[in-house]
Formats: sequence, C-alpha cells, structure tokens
Amino acid sequence: MLLAGLPAAQAAFVLTLDDLATEGIDVIVVDDADGGVGTPTSEGLSNTADTDGVDGIISFSGSVGSFILGVTTGISRPAVVPGRLHLSSVSFSRSGGTLGIMLSDTDFLDPASPHAVELTIGGTTDGTVFAEGFLDGGNAKLGMVDSTGGLHFAGMRAFAGASTGSTSATGAYSLAALMRITHTAGGQITSLNGVVTAVPLPGAHALMTSALVGLGAAGRRKRTGNGAVPVAP
Repeated sequence: MLLAGLPAAQAAFVLTLDDLATEGIDVIVVDDADGGVGTPTSEGLSNTADTDGVDGIISFSGSVGSFILGVTTGISRPAVVPGRLHLSSVSFSRSGGTLGIMLSDTDFLDPASPHAVELTIGGTTDGTVFAEGFLDGGNAKLGMVDSTGGLHFAGMRAFAGASTGSTSATGAYSLAALMRITHTAGGQITSLNGVVTAVPLPGAHALMTSALVGLGAAGRRKRTGNGAVPVAP
C-alpha cells in the first residue's frame, strides 16, 4: 500500500514500443525483477508483461499497431557487464508506418566518470532505420542529455554503423537507446541489433592495469626477500 502523498517508486529498466500513428504508447514493459503490469514508469503504467524471467532481460513478442509481428529484447545488468545496453528487434508490418522503440536503465556506476557514450548498430531492413544512444548524468529514466548523435539508414538492405558523443557525467548515470523503424508498405521486415556503451576515461584501464602489476611485483619481492629489516647506522 502506498502512503498518501508519496509517489510510487518507478521501475528502472523499461522497454517501450509505439506505432507513431496511434495515440499514447502502445507497449510499456518493465523487467520482471522491477515489477509487472501496472508498475509506474516515467512513460506511464506498464501495460504488458515481460516474457523473459531473467533479471536484466526484457522480452516482448506480439503486434504493435500496423506492425503485426515483432520480437524485441532488451538486455542490461546484471545479465551483461555494467555500462552497456543491448537492444535487438525483428519487426514485420501489414502496412506502412513507423515503430518507435526505446530502452532505458538507470543507476549505472561502472565505468565511473565515463568520458563518452557510444552506439553501434547493424541489421537488415526493407524500409529505413534511425538510431540514437543517450547517457544522462542526472540518472533520469529515459534521460536524453548526452547523445551519440543519430544514425540514419535508408535505401539499403544491410546496414551497420557507429557513433560517439562526449559526456562529463560523474556518479550514477542512466543509458537509453532509441530506434525508429519506418516501413512504406505491408510485407516489409526489419531486423536490428544495437548496443549503447558508456566509454571509460582514456587511460583509466591502463592506469588500473599498471597499479595491479605494481601490486603483484611488490608481492613477489616480499615473498622472495629474506625478511630482514634494515637498521640505521
């Protein structure tokens, strides 16, 4: 039971799918570890159950407006390493239209203080695909503060691309992936896989590796030494 005057806690890991020709957001799914149908999100109450029972994985299978057959899966921590969102989708349409897909998760802390956010994507399409990744240092759900910049693919069957944007986030942050699939007629199909990644500060990994090597060397010297303590003359 919610106490009067207190807002309901919102789910962190959320997937939305929306035929842009329809009113409102057609599908809102939260990770079943965060709740079920009726769970509050920043986009409204979730209205569709997660079909995957694994923490960190959201799956949806069904129709969304003119897109009569679709399977979409989002993956985040703890199913994959922190600082990364995976989104895969296959969509088949009965008529022309545009399908918007958004995946978002919050409370990322690793890598600490990322300097960039990167989007990589590939797939095949009979229509067009627009993709963009986001990192929000304010840790907002579906936050769209620091962008990778958008990637647009049209007039090609197979596509692939990558884009990177800078960020000055410190502390906890959120990641989001936005995809828009446009079909001009029925019988068209799009399949895509995208990854949004928080990129560590340059040299951070090398610095950590150097520190670990130094600790290892110190340990070896200690094990091989005679244990004598030098005495001042």
